[in-house]
Amino acid sequence: MADTLALTEKTDSGNAGRARRIFRIVVASFYFMQGIVFGAWASRIPDIKNALGMSEAELGSVLFAIPLGQLFAMPFSGWLTAKIGSRACTGIAVCAYGFSLSLIAAAGTGSRVLFFAALVFFGICGNLHNIAINTQGVGVERIYGRSIMAGFHGVWSLAGFAAGLLSTFLVSHGISPLAHFLGVYAACVVAMLCVIRFAVPTDPAKQQTVKALRGNASAAETAPAGTENPAGTENPAGTPEVRAARSVHFAARRDLLREHGLRRNHVRLERRVFSAGRAAGRESRAARLHGRARLDGGGPSHCGPVC
Repeated sequence: MADTLALTEKTDSGNAGRARRIFRIVVASFYFMQGIVFGAWASRIPDIKNALGMSEAELGSVLFAIPLGQLFAMPFSGWLTAKIGSRACTGIAVCAYGFSLSLIAAAGTGSRVLFFAALVFFGICGNLHNIAINTQGVGVERIYGRSIMAGFHGVWSLAGFAAGLLSTFLVSHGISPLAHFLGVYAACVVAMLCVIRFAVPTDPAKQQTVKALRGNASAAETAPAGTENPAGTENPAGTPEVRAARSVHFAARRDLLREHGLRRNHVRLERRVFSAGRAAGRESRAARLHGRARLDGGGPSHCGPVC
């Protein structure tokens, strides 16, 4: 019976760890999609610039449209993410971000006004995508109980590097920016449809699973080595083993602080004794000098020797 319970606990722990890894991989794929889209756009800027016949100064002025769109989308991106949930918002943002990339390529062969408008829309979709996937990343961090956001940003950088290599290959084979961007858009939409249902849920009914995984992660970090969490508990951090480990930890901390306080009081006492000794030494030195002056002539105003 005990072996069966131990096997069940290990199985539950393995399933929880697998679910956490799935959440992490899915959110990392969202960062990879965003990096691919942005890297594709950045690598084809020279081609679009030559197609529109713009100078360096004109290109710099037009590129100001991207941060302008991001600034415009900042007030409602967070509101929309909180309203419909980060998972639904991420699916919408992936589709819109890739679609705006295709609009840039289409407008890059027409007028500069349309190109500027496409860049504003690209900035809006980018800000929405950024808020949504960062919210998903924070959800995964809470499940793991530690900071893993740097890994997601590393995946974004890796995607930008991969987009640069892909663009180099496509440019060398004479692929136009429009075909390139349409291919990236289609790949992102297909990938999103495949993984969006495995993202961090925002449905209240499914939040219980996320809370259970979060509790398993916190208990695994705080529990001592060799202990297992009982299966089926909603808050594994409240098990007797974990409470015992915490009590030992707090007792050791209390003893350490008490010892530190005694040492600190001892140091304060030594400083006071040292200061008092120095003051007594100064007083005794002043008294000796005063007595010698009185023997010499009764005070500093008498300059002649005593006969």
